[in-house]
Amino acid sequence: MYTIIYSNYINGHNTYSWLDNVKSILDDCGCSYIWIDQFYLGSKNMLLNLIDTSLKIQFKQTWQSNVNDSSKCINYRMYKTEHCLEKYFDVLSPHFVQTYTNFRLCNNYLPLEKGSWLGISRNERVCNLCNTNSIGDEYHYLFQCNFFNERKQFLPTINSSRKTSAFNFGFIMCETNETKLFKLCRFLKIVLDKVRSPPG
Repeated sequence: MYTIIYSNYINGHNTYSWLDNVKSILDDCGCSYIWIDQFYLGSKNMLLNLIDTSLKIQFKQTWQSNVNDSSKCINYRMYKTEHCLEKYFDVLSPHFVQTYTNFRLCNNYLPLEKGSWLGISRNERVCNLCNTNSIGDEYHYLFQCNFFNERKQFLPTINSSRKTSAFNFGFIMCETNETKLFKLCRFLKIVLDKVRSPPG
């Protein structure tokens, strides 16, 4: 049956999307010779492992390139350096996983994100909770915004100096200690709730 289908495909008598996909995958994995020869000397498992490894490597390279090139990921790429399941999923309760994920992935109402929905220029997406006229991004609310006195309660070790904060940003956002993560999420929830429903 395959021989008949392949013959029809090669001779242009019929199109088969799944064969298109097979050929594309083999080409992408540097295995075009298998499609051309319709033969593979190794075992089925060897071929599957080869394809699996190659596709995973390509996916991670594409993912890394997309993260590095995206203007939305300026902060994200500081703490998300590899494609893997983050440990906080195993540490936090579902409630705080949602809070933490929303903050990390810009799935929130911070001015930086909300402004993009409304077509506001990036340099005008400023925090409306303090008077610093700073861009309302993750960095600002985690380290700088003086509206949130709770920072001292939940994140007492954070130094407000920009140099130190920038250096520690990735480290803090990759925290795995359960107690520290819990406090961080408590603070982030306060921030996200307040930004979504500002006073006045």
